[in-house]
Amino acid sequence: MFNRKLKEEYRNLKQEIDILKDDLKLALLIQNDNAETLGQTPMRRITVPIELSEGAKIPEYKTELSAGADLSCVIDNETQSVLLHPNQKWLFNTGVKLQLPPNAEAQIRPRSGISLKRGLVAVLGTIDADYRGEIKIVLHNVSKKEQLITHGDRLAQIVFNGAGGLFQADFKVVEKIDNDTQRGENGFGHTGIN
Repeated sequence: MFNRKLKEEYRNLKQEIDILKDDLKLALLIQNDNAETLGQTPMRRITVPIELSEGAKIPEYKTELSAGADLSCVIDNETQSVLLHPNQKWLFNTGVKLQLPPNAEAQIRPRSGISLKRGLVAVLGTIDADYRGEIKIVLHNVSKKEQLITHGDRLAQIVFNGAGGLFQADFKVVEKIDNDTQRGENGFGHTGIN
């Protein structure tokens, strides 16, 4: 009787092991399929008309799968630079205006490299689909040192979301974006502070 019970337990364990092996094989197949799909499917791209002022740069994706495009600053003073003191914030121009699709939004986000290495953190911001003014970057020097910012420095990144989720903007430079929205160029507290 003891042997029969042992054999039955052995059979049950063997069945459970076989089921686990099948589950593991299936999981590995799914993982491999996902890896192949990710490698073959580039990020979704949507055309976004863009207007540039003098000295402005088109936001740039550094890799094929970058979520954010780097935004550079435009500084048109005599020295083409700004000295940021510790704990000082500054509003930087980019010279970029966008015409987002009506079902989309963009976000200004910090760049991890200059945040870590220099203590320069771009303040998170949202750009609504109806905003047509210049994209600006609020930069905060959280370091204990003065930081020199010069014309063309990449200070932030811009990330796009819309119907269907995250997408890369396929920037199309135009002479003038369509400015016919209720909001137009009103930004930075245009609806009130409270």
